[in-house]
Amino acid sequence: NNGQITIDGQMEIIGGELSNNEAGKVTVNGFLRFADGAKLSNSGAVTGGESGGIMLDNPSDATTPLTITGLSFYDNADTTAAELNGQFHYDAEKWVRESGGPGPGGPGPGGDNPGGFAGKDTDNNGNYVISEDLIIDSENSVSLNSGTVTVSTGVTLTIKSNGRIELHGMTLTNNGTIVVAAATDEEVQGRLEMRDDGENHGKLSNIGQFTINGSAEFMDGAELSNSGTVTVNNQLLFANGAKIANSSGTVAGGENGRILLDSPSNAPPEDPRVSVTDLIFYQNSDKPTDDYDGEFKCESGKWIRTAYIVTVTVENPEYGGVTNVGSNTVFGLKDLVLTITPNSGYMVSEVPVILDEGMPENWSWNLINAGSGAFEFPLENIQSDFSITVVFVQADIAGLLQNSFAILEENSNDAGSIAAALAEEFACYGYTINTGDISVSGISVDGLIDAGYGTFDFTVSGSEPETGYIVPQATDILFKLDGIHDETPVNEICIAHLSDWVAGEFGVPAMDSGTMNIFGAGGVIAMPFSTAVDSAFGDYNAVEKPFYFVEYHIVSSHVNWFGFKVIQDDALCVKVSPGSKEGEQKTLQWEVGKYAVLNDGAYSSNIFFGNDSFTLSLPKAGIGGAVELTVAAASSPGYAVEDKGDGTYAVEFFSDYYDSIALDLTFDETEQRTLNINRVGVEIGDYRSNGEQNVFHGTQSSTSIDYSEHDYQIFATYCIPDGGFLPPYGLSVIFTWADGSTTLRTITDPCKNPHPMAMELYTANGVFHYDNHADCCDYLLYAGTEAEAPVKINVTVLKGDPTAASFGGVFFGSGAGITWEPAG
Repeated sequence: NNGQITIDGQMEIIGGELSNNEAGKVTVNGFLRFADGAKLSNSGAVTGGESGGIMLDNPSDATTPLTITGLSFYDNADTTAAELNGQFHYDAEKWVRESGGPGPGGPGPGGDNPGGFAGKDTDNNGNYVISEDLIIDSENSVSLNSGTVTVSTGVTLTIKSNGRIELHGMTLTNNGTIVVAAATDEEVQGRLEMRDDGENHGKLSNIGQFTINGSAEFMDGAELSNSGTVTVNNQLLFANGAKIANSSGTVAGGENGRILLDSPSNAPPEDPRVSVTDLIFYQNSDKPTDDYDGEFKCESGKWIRTAYIVTVTVENPEYGGVTNVGSNTVFGLKDLVLTITPNSGYMVSEVPVILDEGMPENWSWNLINAGSGAFEFPLENIQSDFSITVVFVQADIAGLLQNSFAILEENSNDAGSIAAALAEEFACYGYTINTGDISVSGISVDGLIDAGYGTFDFTVSGSEPETGYIVPQATDILFKLDGIHDETPVNEICIAHLSDWVAGEFGVPAMDSGTMNIFGAGGVIAMPFSTAVDSAFGDYNAVEKPFYFVEYHIVSSHVNWFGFKVIQDDALCVKVSPGSKEGEQKTLQWEVGKYAVLNDGAYSSNIFFGNDSFTLSLPKAGIGGAVELTVAAASSPGYAVEDKGDGTYAVEFFSDYYDSIALDLTFDETEQRTLNINRVGVEIGDYRSNGEQNVFHGTQSSTSIDYSEHDYQIFATYCIPDGGFLPPYGLSVIFTWADGSTTLRTITDPCKNPHPMAMELYTANGVFHYDNHADCCDYLLYAGTEAEAPVKINVTVLKGDPTAASFGGVFFGSGAGITWEPAG
């Protein structure tokens, strides 16, 4: 970790390592667990919130003990922990052991919450008896860490949709019936989890009926001991050394039922394997298997490994080779890695992929440089059929050299080393070029200390000479600007370091037009995604007009900088930071573009309606074109502007009626601008058959688009505020057509066809769930031809049926709704 990790939920390091480097920050507001010989090495900051906890699962008899370096744990405020085992909370800048528990026997993960079991502890020692029918839902979910639970004969324990029971190190004995419910249109599936508590493995002893219509998980050595009947209609998971022992019972499956055994044969020897006793799993209908890893479905009373077909074809096979050409049978949750090798002078132009019977999408992003001119194309945890086409074409050397290239200082000892490093950089673009075709001269490392980079000259297959660059670190990203500003040449190289990524903002010279190459070692790709500046950029890194502010996703084999903010030196730029009483409510849609750019006059910024306040501030000192910001006081009963005295201004809304306001800003006492703030909760976008094959929530795939009948479609995405997970009653939509006529429709059903890459996020009611952002649902507004499409659409989100005797009202402000018009 070189950046920020925030744990509001649960994060577990099981046998792996968390290396928190000097620039790294880890904030534990939820639960962080280390187990099975895991390692923690820290030279940065590891802090915690009020409810945060770190669990060191490290008993004295552990086969592989934990390794902790660079972070201290304490038995109390003054005494360093004698034993690195147990649960610790953050108190006065120290990680202090939870009261009431030294390592072994201390509080278990997540803390005790009896929920619906409250009052059923018959002996007050944590031994719960369910003696009458009981329903567990979202309001009374259970999380316990010690004791026993017994379901009496003739009694039904139901874990309703959206309900959850999580038992750590406990024995659950079922003499009656346990039902884990499926998802409904309103809620997500029920869930039962059995885990260890750091010392004891959990166990479910089933003597009665155990029906899984939702999800059941056995983790960390937990055991399902069955002498009754288990019926799997959805998902039953065993992982991390879990056990299933079926002494004299029945384990059956419905049409959609599956058992997942997570026990890969290539896992390290010290990792615990899943154990199976007296239950037969089959490789096919006739052959039993003892490879307890993968996905199994019940067919004719047998649990048979699921098989998927991966078909691989090659376009222009004379230009390169691919492994696994043809039809490949791959078992569920297994991996398949294709090796793709273009011939010298050729390249991979695209890799169209079809999942199941969907539409083709270019998966070139999945190519991984394997060295020596080859690429790997990994398919992991396969759960669908694939059709893959690899397209080879002749390499376009001139197009390749439109880019700039850098190598690491450690690879700059001589011309041969540089040529080899350059060949690897070219491979990141899909090109296979022999080192013998690369000529290197003029190597200079003099500028490494003062300028931060060195240089060399090179040619490829007799091309015109180009300049290459040498950088000390793989996290050094170069911005090379060549152009004009106010009729003055701009020729400058700026270097963004890891510290700039942590700071989040980076300044570059003002430039009206020219080129801005962004590059570094390790195949750096820089993708701008601020829609407000689309028109500022052309092909091959061209800057066609001032962009002032842009956000990039910069990736390589060494960095993944999403949302890296680049600001020109003359930008009149203001950061808009939303918030609420519970903290910022984030969305995937409006996480980008939080900086208002006012060089060209008034500017409109969108913030999510779930937030009832925001803060205005300038970029950090030395970035942008302004030094001082002033915001005029409000003259409205609906909101207030507060000067915080530190150069920032806080704006708070007193009423949700106000969904659009205008603020008067002054930069450096002379430049006056108007900033319009729109509080929004709906995003509308149009899609074409020759473009995206699914709706996007930010950069996340969501609803799959079926173009078989209509090649142009318009979708609206609603973001659910305040941590909600239910869709609204529907949308009230007014369509304005080219002839001026209007049509009113109420659309109540969200789309329910998720893209395969979004299946894990999708719930049955049409909502996509995101742990740290607002849940979303998509609505199809229009499908037809682009020529006949509406010229304007207005959407209002309804709380209830607008035709009912008592109108339920609308979400989001005054009811004016969100208006969309096609670009151009």
